Amino acid sequence: VGTSADVTVIVNSLPVVDLGSDTIVCIGSSVALDAGNPGLDYSWSTLEITQSVTVFTTGVYSVDVTDASGCVGTDDILVSVSTLLDPVVVADGPVIFCDGDSVTLDAGAGYLDYSWSNGSNDQFITVSTSGVFEVTVVDQFGCSGVDEEIVSILQLPNAVIQPTGPIVICSGDTIVLSASNTFASYEWSPGLQATPSIEVSEAGTYTVTVVDPNNGCEATSDAVLVTVNSSVPPTIVPSGATEFCAGESVSLSVAPGPYSSFLWSSGSTTPSIVVTQTGDYGVSVLDANGCLDTTLLGNPLSIQVWDPNPQVAEQGDSLVVVNGPFVQYQWYFNGAPIPGAIADFHIPTESGNFYVEVWDENDCQDGSSNIEYTFISGITDLGSLYDIKVYPNPTNNFFTLEVDFGKRISGTISLMDVAGRQIITPENLSDVSSIRRTFDMEHLAKGVYQLRLVTQEGVAVKSVIRN
Repeated sequence: VGTSADVTVIVNSLPVVDLGSDTIVCIGSSVALDAGNPGLDYSWSTLEITQSVTVFTTGVYSVDVTDASGCVGTDDILVSVSTLLDPVVVADGPVIFCDGDSVTLDAGAGYLDYSWSNGSNDQFITVSTSGVFEVTVVDQFGCSGVDEEIVSILQLPNAVIQPTGPIVICSGDTIVLSASNTFASYEWSPGLQATPSIEVSEAGTYTVTVVDPNNGCEATSDAVLVTVNSSVPPTIVPSGATEFCAGESVSLSVAPGPYSSFLWSSGSTTPSIVVTQTGDYGVSVLDANGCLDTTLLGNPLSIQVWDPNPQVAEQGDSLVVVNGPFVQYQWYFNGAPIPGAIADFHIPTESGNFYVEVWDENDCQDGSSNIEYTFISGITDLGSLYDIKVYPNPTNNFFTLEVDFGKRISGTISLMDVAGRQIITPENLSDVSSIRRTFDMEHLAKGVYQLRLVTQEGVAVKSVIRN
């Protein structure tokens, strides 16, 4: 009879391996697979022997995990890589357009989520500004794709009407309205003129539509309102004669009318002025309609003032009235009339102050300035000895004195006004045989001046007229 023995059998459990459910990843992404069971031996279908592996492509991935007892646990997983999302943004019109227009961009249907760079989350966006508009789309697997569209806005032409003057005008006046720049085309309203500018004489509201020559964009200007007012020309009324002698006057007034301001040609801004000088006098007025009316161009009023204004100069031994002629003369010595001195010249016989009183053909009377005369008995007039030339005379600026004595002499040259005042410092002549001097009168007032040449032989006085 045989004997029996007990045998103990130990059954080890297999390692538990769980790679998870089958999964889908987006192209370009990866997934990490972890077999768990740290410290055991691993054998992947990818031939890797690490606890975890990272995969990028579609496939079935399996792993064997062996423990110390040689027991093997296994699992597998299907990893699918999703196709690339490639959205295409489609515009419903041109993406380059004039300011004020717009375009609708469509990212396409069938996506789970939309995210535009302008913050919109819709499939469609409407764009009216320049920029790069990018959209990101996401599908049900969380995969995304990106596309963009560039939108460019063209600047509108700067349509501005530039008037050449005030846009409130008077009846009969015109104003020119011009577009502010050079454009491909113009169309004015009203009138439909196709020119860069128009001349307007009628009241109305005017605009111009222009086209840019570079991008073809069109714009219409703001309206310009032209107002046309009626006007009432002023009439000048004198208080008396418009021709009279110096020292008298006449008052000129604007006849009553709807006027708010006045401007006379004399510079006065009052309704009336007092006139004492010859001239054409006109007035501009601003009426109640804001129209400027004037008599300056059409019918100014002429005033004639007769002013004899005699000019006396010393010539040799005589005092001579160098302008005129006049109808009547009366000479005065030291303020008293000289009996019988009624010619246009007088030969003094003593030193003193002289002036002349004259009457012209209009019976206007006036007196000259005083001239101080020094009587020298027996003085020779150098003009009788030498050819004394003064030219040009009259003069506007310069004149020249020219004398040839033919021998050596000494003396002085001086220039005085009609009252005997020195104009320049007397010039001394020393041992000269001739003289040629140029004098500058540009800085002197218009009138009569005396050039005096004195030598040991006598005196010469020449009148010089500054125009």
